[in-house]
Amino acid sequence: MGTRPWDKYRLNERPKDRWDRISVDGYFGKMQKTFDDHNDRGFGVYVIELNPDVWEESIQRNMEKKSRRWIPSFPKDLPDPKMEKSEDWKDLDVDDIKGFLYVGQTWHVFEDRHNQHCEGGQNSSPVVRDHGCDPTQLWRTERSMIGLFNTETSLMLESWYGWALGRCGYVVYGPDFHRTHKRFGNVYEKHIGFMGEDPFW
Repeated sequence: MGTRPWDKYRLNERPKDRWDRISVDGYFGKMQKTFDDHNDRGFGVYVIELNPDVWEESIQRNMEKKSRRWIPSFPKDLPDPKMEKSEDWKDLDVDDIKGFLYVGQTWHVFEDRHNQHCEGGQNSSPVVRDHGCDPTQLWRTERSMIGLFNTETSLMLESWYGWALGRCGYVVYGPDFHRTHKRFGNVYEKHIGFMGEDPFW
């Protein structure tokens, strides 16, 4: 088997359970240490909490299947609806959802990127603009990933962290690198297919 781009990052262990997967004292903490290049700058993966009413708006905007940006990437342990071409996510019981999140990756300071979303600038998310612009909704740095001096790795971690949070009961918007390389260019084709492989469990 050929060497995969992520083979140099190995933890050789699976998370103990779904909560260990996102714990700063568990598997997630080990992922942070594995990928952090200990630099002040670099790419990072950030998380923004969304108001619960994002759910109703998402469903309403997709009644006519015209608002793909409002379709969650990882809806509470369901497969990515855009990959599966499924609408099962609309049938989730909102009372069983742990919360609503947007996961992204950026070179900018997280607070600056958050402001870009809220100002509606280029590459901003309307989901964040309309439902996540309180500064307190941006997760603390210790629950994010920083110092990622590698574009493709940060894109993979964006998707992995979104998936991990979805496995823990959240509805997650934003990540899309796990779907296809096409939006990013053929140079990234070799990076597709990482989900479920060490260390992206």
